[in-house]
Order: sequence, then structure tokens, then C-alpha cells
Amino acid sequence: MRYRKLDASGDYTFGSGSSCFITDHDAVVQAIVTRLKLWKYEWWEDLEEGIPMRDLLGSRDLDLAEREIKDRVLGTIHVNSLLFFELLHNPDTRELKVSFIVDTNFGPVNVEEVDVNGL
Repeated sequence: MRYRKLDASGDYTFGSGSSCFITDHDAVVQAIVTRLKLWKYEWWEDLEEGIPMRDLLGSRDLDLAEREIKDRVLGTIHVNSLLFFELLHNPDTRELKVSFIVDTNFGPVNVEEVDVNGL
């Protein structure tokens, strides 16, 4: 697995040759995080791809949000299973963050506190 590396702002990196790419473990982490940040109806090429965040924002159904997020993580290429999952919700700020460990084709991957655009 080889992905073009994203910078701190989420933009593609260019101009540094092969250092602009990540592979294996790091590529899986980036794939998961970018999949979690994509809202349904946001990507013109496939409007059905993404988390149905507009539906979740109004419902405040954390069980539904957890199911959608887990499905999104497990649907990522090279992810075999979810070993640990924690949903962190702050109702005052409407922040929703997740931390999890997944088993991948490259070994276990720990992903800490991904902001999932809040409920």
C-alpha cells in the first residue's frame, strides 16, 4: 500500500520525491483518518461514499454514530478487524472523537483521537 502523504493541513505533499509518499502501516492510518473525515454527499465522484454526518448531527444518536464509524474503519483496505474502540463525546462542544486499535495486514495499528466533526 502506497499513498501520497498529507501535510498537517490535510493537503497533498509534493516536490520531495519519494518522501512525499507513505507505505504500509502509515498509509493505512492515513486511509482510515481520511475515510472518517469524508461526509456522505461530499465527494462528487461518489455521493454515497462517506459517513452520513448530516443525518447524525440532528439525531444525537451515539449508537448509530458508533456503528457508522466502525463500519467506515472496517471498510478500509488492509483493515482486518477492530481490536479496541472508544468513542469520546463532549455534548457541550458537540465534539466527537474516536480512538481505536485495528489489526491490519501490516500488524496492529493504534489510532488516537480522530476528530469526527462532532455531534
